[in-house]
Amino acid sequence: MRTKRDPKTWPSASRERQVEYQRQYRARHPETMSAKYHKDNLRKKFDMVPEQYEMLMDMQGGVCAICGAVEPDGKRLAVDHCHKNKQVRGLLCKKCNWSIAAFDHDDLILRAAEYLGVFYDEDNTECV
Repeated sequence: MRTKRDPKTWPSASRERQVEYQRQYRARHPETMSAKYHKDNLRKKFDMVPEQYEMLMDMQGGVCAICGAVEPDGKRLAVDHCHKNKQVRGLLCKKCNWSIAAFDHDDLILRAAEYLGVFYDEDNTECV
């Protein structure tokens, strides 16, 4: 004969089982979960599909659009986008993406580049 569960405790017990199952599933299928998160993130944040991301990767040769670095440990490059209109500009390594984000506004980046340009030679290779 079935016994009636305490209505105050069964939802939390069920939730705990669900959380544990999801944790174990993610541990058993890390590649699947990473790909799913990547796909969902692209769609929600940038209205992109993974094929568009891969196209950008191919266009950039698989490296950061600014410094030319490859992300270590097989991590993906970040999607750089304009915060005003959400237009995707390219893919950046973590360091370049964070550096741009620190400026808040694109006009500040341009002014910083102009400022630094004063101190470099015509080839932008050496500080004068």
